Amino acid sequence: MVTILIISELNRNVKKHPFLFIISIVYLFIAFVCLEFLFLNINTFNTRSNSIFNHKDKNVEEYRLVDLANTSHIIRDYQSVKVLKKFYNKFISNDNYTYYESIKQPVYIANFKGNEVFYYDYEFNQAQKPSIDKSVEYSHVKQAYINYSMVEKFNISDNILEGSAFKSDDFIIEEMKEVPIIMGYEYLKYYKVGDLLKAKLSKDVYTSYRIIGFLKKDIPIQINGKLTFLDRYIITPSMNFTYLPKTEKDILFQGFLYLQKLNGFIKLSNNYSFQKFTTHFEQLRLEYNVFDFTILKYSPMEMSVLKFLVYENIGTLKFVFIVTFIATIITIFAYMIHKINLNMYTYKVLLICGYSIKDIKRIVMFEFCMTFAIPLILALFFLNTFMSNALTMSLVFIMVIYLALFLIIFVLTQVYFYNIGMEKLVKGDKDD
Repeated sequence: MVTILIISELNRNVKKHPFLFIISIVYLFIAFVCLEFLFLNINTFNTRSNSIFNHKDKNVEEYRLVDLANTSHIIRDYQSVKVLKKFYNKFISNDNYTYYESIKQPVYIANFKGNEVFYYDYEFNQAQKPSIDKSVEYSHVKQAYINYSMVEKFNISDNILEGSAFKSDDFIIEEMKEVPIIMGYEYLKYYKVGDLLKAKLSKDVYTSYRIIGFLKKDIPIQINGKLTFLDRYIITPSMNFTYLPKTEKDILFQGFLYLQKLNGFIKLSNNYSFQKFTTHFEQLRLEYNVFDFTILKYSPMEMSVLKFLVYENIGTLKFVFIVTFIATIITIFAYMIHKINLNMYTYKVLLICGYSIKDIKRIVMFEFCMTFAIPLILALFFLNTFMSNALTMSLVFIMVIYLALFLIIFVLTQVYFYNIGMEKLVKGDKDD
C-alpha cells in the first residue's frame, strides 16, 4: 500500500511540475559529467607528472637543456642579446643546482704550429685547409669551451702536467684582450706555457690566447653527453662577458656564444626536485620573455605536462572541481527544500488520512533517490559511449562522487525535514 502511494506521489509531482523535475535531472547529469571530465584531466596530469618527477635513472644524473630559439633573430638584435645575458646570469646564480657548460666550438689560430691532426673534423676527413685573413694564415682547430663547474667536476686542476689550471676569475671577461687557455697533451711538442696566440673567434672578432697550462695525457670530459679526450683540444673558459656588445660583430659573437652556453647540463642538489627546478626555470624564462627550451631526457609531451603544471593549471582544475562539487550540493539541497515546501500541503493531507510520519519520510526520500538515479544512469551511459577508454576509472570515480553527493545531501535533507519540515507538518501555518 505504501509502495503504491510512493510511486503515485512521484508520478503526481512529475506531472504537476515537469519542468522542475527535468531541470534537476539535466543539472545533475551535467554536474556528473563535468566532475568526471575534471577528475580525468587532474588524474591524467598528476599521474603523468608523478611518473616524470619520481622517475630516477641511475645512469643519468644530469638533465640536458636545449634551446628552441630562432637564432637568426636573436644573435643580430642588441636588446635580445642583452636580455639573454641577464637571463643566463640569473639562471646560473641559483645554488639549488649546478650548471655545466661544455661546448665544442672550433677556433681559428694564426700561424698555427701544429699539424692537421689538430684541425676540426680531421677524424671525418672534412677538415678545412688554412685560410688567409689580412695576410695572416689561420688554421681551424679543435676547441672546447668549459665553465668552472666542469673544471671542478673533471678535476682539471689535478690533471695539469705543466703550468696551472683555470681560476674562477678566468671565466669573467671584462675586455677581449687576453684569454687564458689550457692545451691538450699533444700540444706540448709545439707550444709552451706563456706563449701568446692570436685567435679569431668569429668573423672580425679577434683576441689573444695566453697558454697557462697543459693537460696530462688521455684526460676526458663530457661534451654534448659524449666522453671526449682533450689531447688535441684547446680548452678555453666559457666566457661570461661583463660588458655589452659595442658593434654588430660583437652582438653576433656574444649572442651566438650565449645561445650555446644555455645548452648545458643541470645537476640538481639532493633536496631539490625536478619539479621545483622546472617551475623555477619556466618562471624565470617568462620573466625575461626568452625563447622556449626543452630537456632532452623528456619527450615533448612530457615537457608539456611539466609546463602545464608550472602554469598552475592543475591548481585551477582542482579549484573548479571543488567549486562545482560544492555548487552541486547547494543546488540540489535547495531543490529538495523547495520540493518539501511545495508538497507540504499534500503531506499534511496524507497525515490526516492516517499515514505515518515514516511513510511521508519515505515519499520524500524516494523522490530524492529518483532525482539522483536517473542522471546517474544517463551519466554512466554517456561515459560508456564517449569515454570507453577510461571507463573503469570513470565508473569508479562517478560512483564515488555519486555516493558522496548522495550521502551529503541525504543527511542535509533529513536534518531539514526533521528540524523544520516536521514542525510545519504537525503545527501547520496561518494559511492552513
